Amino acid sequence: MVIFMSDFEKKLNEIYNMLKDGQRISTRTLFSDGTNMNIFLISYNEIIKKKANAGNKKAQYVDMYNNDKNLFYFYFKLHEAFIYVRENKYPDVKDNIGFKDMTNMGLWLQSNIKKIKDIALNGDEEAKFIVDSYNKKDVISDDDLALEAKVLEEIEELKKIRKEILLKLQELNRLENSFRIKDNDVIKLLDGFSNNKFKKKLDRRRFNVAIIRNNLWEIVSDNFKKIFIKK
Repeated sequence: MVIFMSDFEKKLNEIYNMLKDGQRISTRTLFSDGTNMNIFLISYNEIIKKKANAGNKKAQYVDMYNNDKNLFYFYFKLHEAFIYVRENKYPDVKDNIGFKDMTNMGLWLQSNIKKIKDIALNGDEEAKFIVDSYNKKDVISDDDLALEAKVLEEIEELKKIRKEILLKLQELNRLENSFRIKDNDVIKLLDGFSNNKFKKKLDRRRFNVAIIRNNLWEIVSDNFKKIFIKK
């Protein structure tokens, strides 16, 4: 048996499906037949209400929208957020989780959490679930606390090693200065030679020692940068 829907039922069904999908209805929203949806809601408001009171589920849904559009969309988003939080976790703004209308769920929850808490106090189970998840989102688990203690312990060891390195670098810097002074003393002595060939021979020996000193200092300096300079 084929059941034919009246024009009213077809349009009521079309509005219901649109609202269920989270779409907004404006003064220019049209039915599939090209007629204005907002005018229909105004014109058939009483009929929709009567059908809702008679138990028609789709009419009840549309009537709820007709009674308070802002409240309707608030509860629509509350339900959508509830489903997401139940299946995933409480979203932060930076998570960029979107509602069906592509608005940021975390931002909406952040802006409406006080209202959601009030609704939860009045017994709304979905609001209660969201508030409970909100209260738990920043709670640190026992495992994380134990791991934090280990990390802090290792950081203290790093501090000790760093202190030791700095002390050795200070000592190395002192030795570097002593080496430079002694090297200058050798250069001054070399300047006193009258035999240029003999002077060059000794200067090459001094130079080889100085090159080793410079190479060592560069290696230490590079290692110092790797350890203490933030990348």
